[in-house]
Amino acid sequence: MEARGLVQGVGFRPFVYRLACELGLAGEVRNHSGGVSMVVEGEPRLLDCFEQRLRAELPPPGRIETLASECLPPAGRDGFAIVASEARQGA
Repeated sequence: MEARGLVQGVGFRPFVYRLACELGLAGEVRNHSGGVSMVVEGEPRLLDCFEQRLRAELPPPGRIETLASECLPPAGRDGFAIVASEARQGA
């Protein structure tokens, strides 16, 4: 999942972490030069709930302009983590 908009410097990663943990999802969230990247694993209904709540409950002043997701096979992650930011070329 890739989120773009006002998603850096506004507590977005801790918000994602809390929401994912509350729903029992696994994965990670990290900043990159173009926005925020999330890898989230769990039951399909919980993933849908996560995406809906991500948009609906984001605390101000955060703002999601675009949220793109892609379905991939589960990697079997355990737990959820905020990981170090990364620089991406071309972003």
